[in-house]
Amino acid sequence: MFTDGEGGKVAGARADRRDRVRAHILQSAADLSREEGVGSLSLREVARRAGYSPAAVYRYFEGKEGLIAGLVLEADSRAAARLKDVSPELPAGDRLVRLALAYLAFAHYDPPQFSLLLQGGGRPAGEVFGVFLEAARSGVESGELRPGKGGGAEAIAYSVLSAAHGMAALGRTHSPIADLDTDAAQRDAIMRLVAGSAPAP
Repeated sequence: MFTDGEGGKVAGARADRRDRVRAHILQSAADLSREEGVGSLSLREVARRAGYSPAAVYRYFEGKEGLIAGLVLEADSRAAARLKDVSPELPAGDRLVRLALAYLAFAHYDPPQFSLLLQGGGRPAGEVFGVFLEAARSGVESGELRPGKGGGAEAIAYSVLSAAHGMAALGRTHSPIADLDTDAAQRDAIMRLVAGSAPAP
């Protein structure tokens, strides 16, 4: 029999091991999705690479859909970490513009991870949206931004992130437009969008 203290240590060790195994399986899935695309993800191949049986992988994820959902959450966390490099000390409008540009940079420099966010339904994901929402709320509270119609700060955050997300997705599905400076056009469009949330002079 374990004492309470010993039982707690055993339970903690089991939880740590479970987290390590889950992370290892996710990493194997991420590596495979980078090589072959998330659409070609095979639970059996992920299990082989991770060194487990398919049945063992099922104990951590509910099939291929559960595995992809886990990858989407990981991609969302990575994108949010990149966005947090944008200083919260910036004026709210400038901060939202830089957040949108940072999101576009994430999509450009890490296409496999951005593709996973598209697997998440093509919509703003949790942690990423939270970063945009915090910036929008700060701006509304300080008076730098006026509340969006139908949703206050949520409407502002949603519109800016949706614009950046759509631009990034368009860049993956369409060839560059001749005689267009895409980076400048994206920046201008986002700045115009954010400016629309500024209080009237």
